Amino acid sequence: MQMEEIRPPSVTFDYIDVEDREATMKNGYHTTRSVPVAKIIASGTRDENIRVASEWFAQMDNAIAQDAPNAYPPAWIEHFKKSFQKWKNDEEMPEYGIAIKTWPVLSHDERKLCLSANVRTVEDLASANESVLAMLGIGGRALK
Repeated sequence: MQMEEIRPPSVTFDYIDVEDREATMKNGYHTTRSVPVAKIIASGTRDENIRVASEWFAQMDNAIAQDAPNAYPPAWIEHFKKSFQKWKNDEEMPEYGIAIKTWPVLSHDERKLCLSANVRTVEDLASANESVLAMLGIGGRALK
């Protein structure tokens, strides 16, 4: 299956505190600094991969430059970068597809269920695998 045929991972951004070793040595006490990270969840899983955002973007750009076979499609990378900028500006990040939270077909409980299973878009729901359907429970197949 080619990368274009599958859904992009769900990506959110946050800050984590890491030790600022230089400041710790200078101050004589533990000092931290906040670093923006990308929390990446592949479609159909709950496994969260946390990467320092700047390093993750550099790795993706490098993979594209080297024409790596497992590189994300450029459209995905552009979407991730736009989402990161919106997050940094405290704006709502766009979904890659039709957002579940605004899809009028679902009831409030169905919407909540989908979001708790990390199904963020209608396209994610349409391509849900058995693992995702199991997370959705008894009504999962009907939702799909």
